[in-house]
Amino acid sequence: MIAAPAMPAGMRCEVAEFNSRGLPTRLRWTASGTQTPNPGARERGIVLSTAIQTTEESIPLAMWKEHLARRYTGSTPYLYHWHMRKFAAWSQARGERLADVTQTSIETFLAEMRDRGHKPNMVKMYYKSLKNFFLWAEEEHGAVNPMRKIRAPKTPTGVHLKDEFTDEEVLAILATCNSTPMGIRDRAMICLMAYCGLRQMAVHHADVSDLETKDGRMVLWIMAKGGGGKDRFAVLPAPAENALRDWLAVRPGPVAGALFIGLDLGHTKMQRRLALSRIRIMFLGRKRKIGINNPRKTAHSLRHSAITNAIRHGATPLQAMAMAGHNDIRNTMIYYHESDRLTRPAEDLIVFTTPGAEEKTTDEKRITPAV
Repeated sequence: MIAAPAMPAGMRCEVAEFNSRGLPTRLRWTASGTQTPNPGARERGIVLSTAIQTTEESIPLAMWKEHLARRYTGSTPYLYHWHMRKFAAWSQARGERLADVTQTSIETFLAEMRDRGHKPNMVKMYYKSLKNFFLWAEEEHGAVNPMRKIRAPKTPTGVHLKDEFTDEEVLAILATCNSTPMGIRDRAMICLMAYCGLRQMAVHHADVSDLETKDGRMVLWIMAKGGGGKDRFAVLPAPAENALRDWLAVRPGPVAGALFIGLDLGHTKMQRRLALSRIRIMFLGRKRKIGINNPRKTAHSLRHSAITNAIRHGATPLQAMAMAGHNDIRNTMIYYHESDRLTRPAEDLIVFTTPGAEEKTTDEKRITPAV
């Protein structure tokens, strides 16, 4: 997308030419009061100036993107900015500036996302991105916030979108890790997810300095979901601790920096933090090695398996909540409800009898002589 230069007073930027792919190749300035010289720009959804126009200044999306980068980590800034860019393009196609967006406009946009087949959780992500942007614009630049009275879209509750692995599958995945440095590293990462319930992002951001010993137990300080500081720790059980010590023994480079690094000797990124995408690709390959092609079983399923396994072996809600790092006990209780649905389903308690049948059976037992 072509970035429009600073907008002179009383002027606006328009598309003058498109290339064969329908993308703008040349822009031009026109007076704000004149008619759009190229009406096709709006039909194509071209965003020429993704900014909120206030009485004092314009607020470009680039400023908000910088705000996201300072506040969040991982893929969150990218996703929020991407969703907002799509909404800005949608608004431009309707002939609306971001400054003119109303509550009705946003509700129409979210409804169109649902009608196009987007999943409920994706529609909610769009909602969260829009809410974040307009709240920031209101607080920082005094813009009107059209999101104030819009309720969050409903999403499925009480169920998980990923399936858990069976005990046999977890052990089989770990067995694919051989004794090479790469196999030892991958085993350590998988153990942190399977035995500690860590998210992939937490594994990605782990540093050697995050390891600590507390009361004789090795712990790993981890980053919470959505970024922020590393204000909680995971206790490493024996399998995870042993796997991590094995990795530290063969990890090349200085004993500092990222805990998990690349091992490709011919690559320029040798000894740099292992990318999140590489962690996902690694796990996908090892999952397929044992014949698991279920798309609902991903690396995140290891976290699901860890929490469910702890509950199945007697973990209390508070213990499970602390391990999972949930801020709301209701999120933890979903795992208990799912576990009880199979181990203690209400369906097994259903018994249909005729009136008085139970009393009659009891009386017969009383008069039956002992043999």
